[in-house]
Amino acid sequence: MKAVVFDMDGVIVDTVEAWRSTFNLTLKHFRKRLVIPEEDFKNKVFGVDSGAFFKSIGCKEWAQMRMFNYSNFTRFKDKVTLDENAIFVLKRIRSSGLKTALVTSSPRSIVNALLEHYKLTQFFDTTITGDEVPAKKPDPSGILKACSLLGVSPKDAMYVGDTNSDILAAKAAGIPLAMLSTTIGIDAIHDVQHKLNSLVDILDIVEKK
Repeated sequence: MKAVVFDMDGVIVDTVEAWRSTFNLTLKHFRKRLVIPEEDFKNKVFGVDSGAFFKSIGCKEWAQMRMFNYSNFTRFKDKVTLDENAIFVLKRIRSSGLKTALVTSSPRSIVNALLEHYKLTQFFDTTITGDEVPAKKPDPSGILKACSLLGVSPKDAMYVGDTNSDILAAKAAGIPLAMLSTTIGIDAIHDVQHKLNSLVDILDIVEKK
C-alpha cells in the first residue's frame, strides 16, 4: 500500500446533523412539505449529491436548491464535530510514509473552511472536492483524480468511506475499500474489503502493509 484516500463527511468530521439541518432549511425555504428525520437522512440522503436528491423527489428547481443548500451549510457549522481519533490517525499514517488524499462531494468553500478550522490541511497531500470533478460520488472521478495526483495506482491505495455512495465509487475506481460504520452501521455494510468500527481501526490495516 502506497496511499490512503479519505472521504471527509462521516469519516474525518461528523457532518450528518449539520447537513440534515441544511437540507431541511432548503426544503422549508423552497416551500416543500417535507422534513427529513435523522435515520432517513443517514440511510437515504447523506452522501448523495443534494441536487440529485432534490431532483429525485420531484423538485423542478433542484439546481437552485442545490446552490442554496451549499451556500447555507456554514449556518450549522456548530453542529460539525471532528472525529476524536482523526488527528491521531492522520499523524500516524503520515509518519509511516504513506501518501494521503481527501476526496469529498462537498464544494471547495466548505471543505477549506472545515480543514482550516480543525487545522487539518497539513495532513493531506491533495484534496479533491465535488466541484472540481465532472461528477460526484458514486462516480469514481474524485478517487481516480486523487490517485493520479498522488502518483499511485488505485490498487496500491485504500479508500476510507462511510456511505453506499462510497462503496459504489470505490468499486468503480478499482480501489480497496475500508468502510467506517458511523453512517450506515456495521451490519448494513456488505461486500467490502474491511469494516471499521472506529477510524483508529484503519491503523491495524495500513501498518501491516
